[in-house]
Amino acid sequence: MESHLNDHYDCIFIIKGNLLPKFFYETLKNKYPDSFFIQYHWDDIDIASSAGVKETFQYFDRILCYNVLDAEKYKMLFRPFFFCGDLEQSVAKNIDLFFIGSYSISRYNTVKSLFALNDLTGFRLKKHFYINPAVYIHDKLPLSDLGQFNYSKMSYSRMVQYIKQSRCSVDIPFEGQQGLTTRSFESIPFRTKIVTTNKNIRFYDFYSPENVQIIDSQNPIVDLDWLRTPFKSVDAELIMRYSLDSWISDVFRS
Repeated sequence: MESHLNDHYDCIFIIKGNLLPKFFYETLKNKYPDSFFIQYHWDDIDIASSAGVKETFQYFDRILCYNVLDAEKYKMLFRPFFFCGDLEQSVAKNIDLFFIGSYSISRYNTVKSLFALNDLTGFRLKKHFYINPAVYIHDKLPLSDLGQFNYSKMSYSRMVQYIKQSRCSVDIPFEGQQGLTTRSFESIPFRTKIVTTNKNIRFYDFYSPENVQIIDSQNPIVDLDWLRTPFKSVDAELIMRYSLDSWISDVFRS
């Protein structure tokens, strides 16, 4: 495999990287001493799946993360997620409330409660709750819940189209997640409001109470009058900060 590598790279980019062994980093650093090493984190640093990631910091010249709290705690560069797709605004808003997400028990319970506690009569709803059939069996979910799930993932392009068509998208991060999911950055550019259980969204520059409603995961009551009000326009320059092109520019800036 090494025979396919060049003798020099200007930059070596690794996302998270906690699953890579120490010798791999040391080999790269020895082989490419003049390369600029960049690391990006799109998971919270202190969650279980990131165990050991802090040991990799020593190998990098530039470290960025998606979580504003981690950026402050670990002195990293803060660079949130991005959206993909054109900014066409002519798509009709024919969905009032849209949810898409993969299964976890806490997320599932919150979504069930949200749809049960709010009188959504007359609202146009779309829900895509993905679960791996093996997980369904493993978690011993009742047969009566079979119809609540989808067993194949939705394509990214189709998901973006649904977001464009929606007046509001529902963002329920995994339990304990501090950083914002991609749903927030995929919604604002398309004039789609956000209902979320992540209170840290208040720290982001696109936040406004007119477009974002924070709900309690244990008692997810939505202000339906708020849902009926128009989206408050967001400055185009601010939106473009969260484009893929802008993300690439920020990550690879020397």
